[in-house]
Amino acid sequence: MSDDILGGGLGAAIRSVASEETAAAASEYPFSPEVLHRFVGGVRRRRAGRTAAFAAVALPILGGAAFGVGHLWRDAPVAPAITPSVSLSPTAAPSPSPSVSPSPSRSPSPTPTATTTTTTTTTAAPPPPPADLPGAVSGVSARPSAGSGEIQVDWDATTNATGYRVYRAATADGPFVRSAKYTIASGATSIYYGGSYEVIQIWQSSDSTFQYIEAGIGSGCFRVAAFNDAGAGPKSGVVCSDPR
Repeated sequence: MSDDILGGGLGAAIRSVASEETAAAASEYPFSPEVLHRFVGGVRRRRAGRTAAFAAVALPILGGAAFGVGHLWRDAPVAPAITPSVSLSPTAAPSPSPSVSPSPSRSPSPTPTATTTTTTTTTAAPPPPPADLPGAVSGVSARPSAGSGEIQVDWDATTNATGYRVYRAATADGPFVRSAKYTIASGATSIYYGGSYEVIQIWQSSDSTFQYIEAGIGSGCFRVAAFNDAGAGPKSGVVCSDPR
């Protein structure tokens, strides 16, 4: 603590004591200014004596206190400076807490409604009855045709027939194999004969008759059968002829 600070404190204390004594004297001794002046002078002398005595006692005490404080200040341990350490190890980033998505609210299940199903039974139309097989072909005849080396076979139309097949053999005893087929709806002739020939043809010669012509084969025997979608009818009797 400095001497200026101590002197200032002491001066303030002394001035405070003098003011109190002057006020007390004025209230207790209402004398003339001269008397008061002499009284104040005596007070100041006494005050100077007390101040010197107070200073003689206070200065050693205050000096020792200041010395002790300074000594304690110098001997006080100095806290080491804290140097911030830099950590080189990577700091794990906090893992994000899993977000809990709100569970979907369960919508009330729909109330089942009774459904009336009307089943309509459709009765399929019955299939048409099978066509009757055509009967045996009648009016079958064979003769030499007008051309050279030709044979002509004729027969009558047969009920329920949609076509005809002509079978041929070298003799009346057979065996008979298909020579040609004729389809009434298309008027086409299909040839099945596997040997050598010049002409094989079937056509409808009139509204009620049909005719088969062949050339370049030689003598032969023939049978005719009618057919439709249900199958083939029986073969006709055997007719034979030589070409002209």
